[in-house]
Amino acid sequence: MRRTGFHHVAYACRDAEATRHFYEDLLGMPLVHTEVKAGEGGFFRHLFFDTGDGTCIA
Repeated sequence: MRRTGFHHVAYACRDAEATRHFYEDLLGMPLVHTEVKAGEGGFFRHLFFDTGDGTCIA
């Protein structure tokens, strides 16, 4: 199997709205998907921003 790239890169953040503002409003990377899941000690939310080449930053 030939690898041609990656699906997404994930970074942890403390403030989802500030993160959305940075990537979407300042960098122009549209928010294309969100996921909320339960985990140990609470929940977590993934925000996926389109990088423009078929990959995402989450």
